[in-house]
Amino acid sequence: MSLRLATSNSNNSSNSNKQQEQQQQQQQQQRPSPVFEISYEEQLARQAVQVAIDAQPRPRRFTSLNLYRGGRKKENAFNPASPLQEGIAYQLEVAIRYTLSPIPTVSSQAPVSEPAQKQPVRILVALEGSGFFIPQPVQALVLPPEGESAQNAWFQVTPLAKSGTAVDVAAIRVRLYVEFNLLDVLVLRAEVVGKFDEAEASAFGTAQPITIQQDRRAPESMDLEHVLPRSMHIDVSREGSGYTLHFAFRNEVNRELALTGTVHLQATDLEDQLIAIRRYWYDIAMGSVYSAKVDGTKEDLLPPLRQLAQAGRRLWGMLFDREVKSAIYEIGQWLQQHPLERDSVVQVSVSQDATDFAFPWSLLYDHDVPKPEYQLPDPEGFWGVRYCVEQRLPKSSDDDDTPAKSDPQLRVAFMLWEQFRNAARQKALMHELVEECGGKLSVSDPPVTDALACYQLLADCEPNVLYFYTHGYTRLRESNVAPAVNLQLFLQWYEALPADSPARTSAGPLYESVKNGIFIRDRSWIGVSFGMIYLDELYSEVKELRSRPLVILNMCESAQVTPSLSDSFVDFFLDRGARSVIGTECTMTVEFADIFSESLFRGLLGGHSIGAAMLAARREGLARRNPLGLAYTLFGSASAAFMPAVLIEPAASAAIRSDA
Repeated sequence: MSLRLATSNSNNSSNSNKQQEQQQQQQQQQRPSPVFEISYEEQLARQAVQVAIDAQPRPRRFTSLNLYRGGRKKENAFNPASPLQEGIAYQLEVAIRYTLSPIPTVSSQAPVSEPAQKQPVRILVALEGSGFFIPQPVQALVLPPEGESAQNAWFQVTPLAKSGTAVDVAAIRVRLYVEFNLLDVLVLRAEVVGKFDEAEASAFGTAQPITIQQDRRAPESMDLEHVLPRSMHIDVSREGSGYTLHFAFRNEVNRELALTGTVHLQATDLEDQLIAIRRYWYDIAMGSVYSAKVDGTKEDLLPPLRQLAQAGRRLWGMLFDREVKSAIYEIGQWLQQHPLERDSVVQVSVSQDATDFAFPWSLLYDHDVPKPEYQLPDPEGFWGVRYCVEQRLPKSSDDDDTPAKSDPQLRVAFMLWEQFRNAARQKALMHELVEECGGKLSVSDPPVTDALACYQLLADCEPNVLYFYTHGYTRLRESNVAPAVNLQLFLQWYEALPADSPARTSAGPLYESVKNGIFIRDRSWIGVSFGMIYLDELYSEVKELRSRPLVILNMCESAQVTPSLSDSFVDFFLDRGARSVIGTECTMTVEFADIFSESLFRGLLGGHSIGAAMLAARREGLARRNPLGLAYTLFGSASAAFMPAVLIEPAASAAIRSDA
């Protein structure tokens, strides 16, 4: 596939002048910070607008596609009952209207979000063609508060080859973005006949040679007027046995770009890398240095950070460097030469057919790793240190970017394995936070330590935050990421512990259950002091998390809860309505889990978004010369926050030490 690089016509017009460019730059500077900050007054204003909107239902609007041949006039509209012809240039119109497309849809099409805006919203439209030549694949349309789109996006699309069979058809994937938040995705599929063939009917007897299917859409609750900007969007979809990654972002002169390239990567290749990376994480977390302490030295940090940077560089090579004459290679070059601003939010969306694309985005490393073994890599080379990576899965919650209300209290359900050697410290932390919040925070006291009580809490969920400081295990598929690896590493780690190691006390029961064959490895579970919460039982017993909570899976000294993209606790909580879920990529030490949770909670209670709070917690860990913060992964909304702030003076975000 050739590289397609384009700027939107409205920003790249030959008639644009310096005044327009200055206005665009001013608008860019006035955009909200990528670290999602919203005042309490702004939240109340949004809620008031939403109440008014809800009281007055509006007609629904849909993304509409239409084809023309010979011009953009109504009389040139193409009859979708006929196939397209090879080599003929057509005009594809993308609009938002009260009526569906004249092109038939193969399944029901949901409307786009009904905005509460007072001003027109500019929507970026990016096309990705398979079997089409599209010279300008990026345009824009304008959606007013009322009525249909006033300025539509027009594309010239030319079918390249005759269809060989009824299923071997050309396709165009149409993506709509608002501030690089994915709004809607439609796929147009079209049979193509030869340039001089009869074009009145399908050559294969197909009743509908041209169809549309809605692949994904944004939640109807998304408020387009107040949607918070992301800096880049990466959309992952499947193409044959590989994956297609579509990148949309703004360049240094404020022009939108959309680049598409196919990653020729098999799932088995990715699994090999994941196995290796999880081995690295295990060695770091359970090694002699970080299993015994949180704060390291420069000498302590050097080996694991080099190891992780080299792994992140290999991940970069898997995505971008395998074929130097490919589109994806050019995309990688562009991203290295035009890095996003620090603290940028990168939104990653995954189509339903690509949910097996489990990728450790935070470890992606785009700097050069120093050749000398004694030289420390630059931590800013990790995307997870420089950016907030937000992974939006097909089952992510329908909530928008508006913070949840924390009046009169923010409620936290605290699940605990009391045998951890620092369980008392976690209890003390929760008490400290409650005291500092002056009655505005409520935390389970005593913590939830009984599995039956946890089932009941989830079935009738009221807390704003579900916090698990527990054991846990995710059953891995036999064909996916070597399920025996984690347990073998755990046994090796435990048996190598000194006789007087405190870890023997907390991890002893788990070791005995694994060693004696009692350990349950064919089911996914979370272990509290008294019993197990099983994933397969949660699927049948919990249908909805009514409070739309934020979920933190802070799993310690166990065969970890892996944030897989399907059949996992992450998948379950997102499907049942959680706004965001944080999970660990590896077994975590109780010491680091403790300091990470404190930093995370202080940021969150201080009114910061979960994405900003997690980014600060990672940086704080690195400031203490500990890399384990990169093992935490965020799924769902990075903008999830609570307003007003309940902790008046949250700890300031830690910067990475210059000598680290």
